[in-house]
Amino acid sequence: MNIGMILAAVTVLTGSDASRSQLTAAEELREYCGKMGIESGTIELRTDESLGENGYVLSSEDGKVVICGSKARGVLNGAYGYLQDKCGVEWFSSWCEQVPKREALPQLAAPETHRPAFEVRCSFWQDIMMHPRLGARLRMNSNIWYPRDDKFGPNCHKVDPLFEFSHSVRRILPVEKYFKDHPEWYSMGEDGKRHGVPNHFSELCYSNLRMRDEFYANLVKYIEQDRAKNPTSYPAIYDMTQMDNCNYLCLCPECKKVIAKYNRTPDGHAEGGDQGLQLEFVNRLARKIRERYPDVKIRTFAYVSTEEPPKEGTIRPEPNVVIWWCDVYSYSDHTLPLATAGHYNQKQADEIDGWLKLTKNVQIWDYMLYHNSFPEVSPDAIAADAKFFADRGLPAMFMETEYHNQPFYLLNSFLMSELYINPDLNVDKLIRKCCRVYGAAAPEMEEAIRFLRTIERDEHAKTEGDWHNRLLPWLSRANMEKLAAMLQAAYDKPGLTKAESARIAEPLAATWKKLVMVLKQDPRAADAYAHAQQEWVRYAKQVARDGFMEPSRREKAAAQIDEELELLTLTFRDL
Repeated sequence: MNIGMILAAVTVLTGSDASRSQLTAAEELREYCGKMGIESGTIELRTDESLGENGYVLSSEDGKVVICGSKARGVLNGAYGYLQDKCGVEWFSSWCEQVPKREALPQLAAPETHRPAFEVRCSFWQDIMMHPRLGARLRMNSNIWYPRDDKFGPNCHKVDPLFEFSHSVRRILPVEKYFKDHPEWYSMGEDGKRHGVPNHFSELCYSNLRMRDEFYANLVKYIEQDRAKNPTSYPAIYDMTQMDNCNYLCLCPECKKVIAKYNRTPDGHAEGGDQGLQLEFVNRLARKIRERYPDVKIRTFAYVSTEEPPKEGTIRPEPNVVIWWCDVYSYSDHTLPLATAGHYNQKQADEIDGWLKLTKNVQIWDYMLYHNSFPEVSPDAIAADAKFFADRGLPAMFMETEYHNQPFYLLNSFLMSELYINPDLNVDKLIRKCCRVYGAAAPEMEEAIRFLRTIERDEHAKTEGDWHNRLLPWLSRANMEKLAAMLQAAYDKPGLTKAESARIAEPLAATWKKLVMVLKQDPRAADAYAHAQQEWVRYAKQVARDGFMEPSRREKAAAQIDEELELLTLTFRDL
């Protein structure tokens, strides 16, 4: 039986047993057919579980558009794929979409099968996390820090909610409960003492056998609770990941003996040794769990001191262990591809290949973190890295990239959403598409972005230390003044809306702010320094007034400009 849903004279047919996400697909198709002005036509949504959770097929039959896919998310992905790729609808953010006018539903000459490159696609983009509908439209299928509504498809991580925030080992053995009676279960620090502070100074003592037994017993309790609560949709992954920002795991004598077996260099611990220590613990846990729950996987980090795989020929992850490799932000320049020969980024690319020699169960936690709001783009790194990961068959892609007023955040996030689906897309065409948000100034903004890409590539930080401290040669006075002139040409383009003008004002403000910081160091540039301050404040205030933000944030954003100006213009003299 088919149920017809009609809006703007377009009929969307769904099965009588349609899932919530399939009903969402029907709603979205009806809404956007109405927005496009299409006055007639039929779209049929069909269930086909053979395409996997994410795949879909688009076709036409006798003038009817047919979208086939899974109940979980396939049909929903297909609906958004049809609207975007065939109808020309674009979603750039929760506050910016473009919908063309059309007279009829576009038809397909032949069936098209689509499967995203990564099974799991997730970006730590606040706009997606706060607006799950936008995440679904961009076909990001995981939102690990905020619960999803299953009308946009289930959370495909399938991770127990207690553990999916990462840094989770101490949730199984909380120091508040155990440290008083069992301090030996927790890590020994450089001072030779056990630590029970609930932070990264208090890892577990992974070599302690009694601790391992209690950990296993507690994990079994959680698994049993999950299966009692959700007998048909219980979690399949339990996250056993170390605490944050830890430079070591445990320095007790017994752990040091284990570390020495796996470390590549004498007297070290982060060259595979800490990972070997962790992997002995996780492997033992995984074997015992597999005997009781063969469908459960244990996921653990390769992060900071555990990032490098153990010494060759010593230990490898059990089949039900997943390695979550983290491209730690201090080690690689996120404006350049990981696989950049002769560059320090190459070490990270080699590290992934090293892990893949030990296991195919590798997932990616990538980073694109910002210290300040200076103008920066990363399209070439995003595109090349997506291709690098996809070519190696890696199934899950998570990008951590918090918003700190960086002016091209929307562009970077848009590129991730597109390239995590299809890494073979042309990055220049994607940039041109995203530049539509600047209205009539799109060509000028595309040129400015091209200039940024060039100087980032040709004048990058030469050492890891320079990158970590953001001592970037391309942020020179000459480059920033040229970029400011290019952005000004875009800003002065006739016919811009208030919103488009504010979008261009954002990189203008960031560029002038960087010039304030550069010119402050040159006592001969007093006039230019004063001018840069005026321009930065002018454009920053326009962004605070007209840019996209919650109304409650506008007053705070305006006040922050005055605070930053005061800090940037402070002069320290000898007392």
